Amino acid sequence: MRNVNIVIGSGAGDEGKSKALYLLSPYHKNIGRRGSAQAGHKVNINGNSYSFQNLCSGALNNKDINVWISPYSAINIEDFEKEIQYYKEFGVNLSNIYIDKLAGIISEDDRKQEEELAKSIGSCGTGVLGILLSRLRREKYKTFKEYDNIHNLNIVDNIAQQINEKLDLGENLLIEGNAGFFLDLVHSGQYPNVTATSTCASNWITDFGISPLLVNRVVMVVKSYMTRVGQNTGGCLDDQKEV
Repeated sequence: MRNVNIVIGSGAGDEGKSKALYLLSPYHKNIGRRGSAQAGHKVNINGNSYSFQNLCSGALNNKDINVWISPYSAINIEDFEKEIQYYKEFGVNLSNIYIDKLAGIISEDDRKQEEELAKSIGSCGTGVLGILLSRLRREKYKTFKEYDNIHNLNIVDNIAQQINEKLDLGENLLIEGNAGFFLDLVHSGQYPNVTATSTCASNWITDFGISPLLVNRVVMVVKSYMTRVGQNTGGCLDDQKEV
């Protein structure tokens, strides 16, 4: 059964993926993403703006959806707590949040590691790269195994097994892709003005250990011009003032 749909961006992020996710989420039982302190999905509702870097923005339009956060995540815990409050404001069921125990929690050391490289590689300096470097070096980093679980969230051992069990039962899944294809490490043709990972649709199913044979549709969100957050914009407009 092809029951996985993926939303990705065509540019350097900032295409408006969250709007598509907000509209699509009511038609899904599950929604997942790689939480990342440098990938903001913003939803505007009734004149108020809600930005999500760690949790799934689409859940605001489906309070009973299951939310899955992958082990590849690098989460800013302060922003994470703000997003939990947004969920509470909209009545999202917190007992339906599932976070892999190996999802990273950004520390001050992670931020310091990234600060040293920020200018040379155009990083946002949020600490995401610090966790990636620790993983590459096989060094210890802070994970959700150490999270003070005051909200009684589901911290799970093997998110791939659990989400595949849901898919086997016929439930569907919507995946929030981060960044945009223009920033893909190798396929975009923009090297070295890229991010540190793949931003193709195939990368986001890898986050959850899902077979590509389960993918029903990939939705690519397109914007007529590109903006990019960071110091090295690679020819993109670097802020809204230039638009």
